[in-house]
Amino acid sequence: MKCNIVKDLLPLYAEGLCSGETAEEIREHLEGCPECSKLAECDLAAGKVPEPEEATAMKKVNKSFKKKKVIIRILSGLLTAVLLVTGVLTVGQAVKVPYLPSFETLITKHYAKRMVESLTNGYFEGFLTELSYDYMEETHLDGEFYEELSYDLIKNDAEAIKNAYDAVYRDTELKNYKLKCCYGGQIRGTAKSVMCTADLEYVDGRTQQLVMIKNTDGLYKVFTMAHNTDEEKKLSDTLSYVSLRNIWNTSGWLENAIVRDKALNTTKNLMEDYFVSDGVTDNMDALYSSGYRITDSVFSGRCYDTQKKEFFYKVSVTAEDDKGSAVLNTRLHFDENGIYSPKPEECSIISDGCGKDLEEKLLHFFG
Repeated sequence: MKCNIVKDLLPLYAEGLCSGETAEEIREHLEGCPECSKLAECDLAAGKVPEPEEATAMKKVNKSFKKKKVIIRILSGLLTAVLLVTGVLTVGQAVKVPYLPSFETLITKHYAKRMVESLTNGYFEGFLTELSYDYMEETHLDGEFYEELSYDLIKNDAEAIKNAYDAVYRDTELKNYKLKCCYGGQIRGTAKSVMCTADLEYVDGRTQQLVMIKNTDGLYKVFTMAHNTDEEKKLSDTLSYVSLRNIWNTSGWLENAIVRDKALNTTKNLMEDYFVSDGVTDNMDALYSSGYRITDSVFSGRCYDTQKKEFFYKVSVTAEDDKGSAVLNTRLHFDENGIYSPKPEECSIISDGCGKDLEEKLLHFFG
């Protein structure tokens, strides 16, 4: 009996299903054939006969091929996903619309997340590192510049933010926040800005919205939206001050308000909100009610006194009476609380034939 026939019959032989004559021939073959005898030594009683080496090798090849197919499918799916995401981000970067993400909005969201967590965890100096300290570009330095100026500003601003934030949220902590990032309007007419909004939820149930606008220098302008209490308004003013380094609308609005034909009729002039001292509008109204005229007012750009470590505006106000005119020159210092009325020794009057009463009223024009 040939080997291939014996190998085919071994399972039947192991189960005792062969005829007596066939079984005898198989036994005789096994005695004289080491290869078939080795196969028969396996668990014949259970009918478990090892497959030929050719079949085992083929199964290994099939298994390896299936595994490679799975890997190829996974890699193809990942590549498709990467190409799809890259395509969406590329289109979003090109068109800059609010409803499409872009590479810029993803990166901006990462930094905005760090800002939110730094602010709410009390790491105020870390929060400030993301803000725009553009005083070197837009601020006139008055006095000798020194390298520690930036450090001094960060230290002072961090303390201001700490005081304002603690006044509102000292007795609670952040529970959760949701961060969104998309394109908004234009800044300085050059490019669309990236705006991030963080909806903050505190343990005591209060909510706040923090708005972060990416500036053209790659850093941020920050303000809050909830102003239900004086403390919340102060926090928003402080964040706006340190990120904008400016009192909003000061030059244009105040100049227009100062040069007017008659006293304002409102019970409280909005101009007074800019000043720390009280009675500013009373002094201004007293000058107008006396029949004097303000013919001109000029605010300088933002300035910084490196010796006193103070921001200020240079201001010039021209007034007239029936005899002549006078010019008030002074400085209005400001910080996150608003503008401080100058002291008399910080004011100078240049008179051109006007009366003494006008000089006196002009000297106390801002308080």
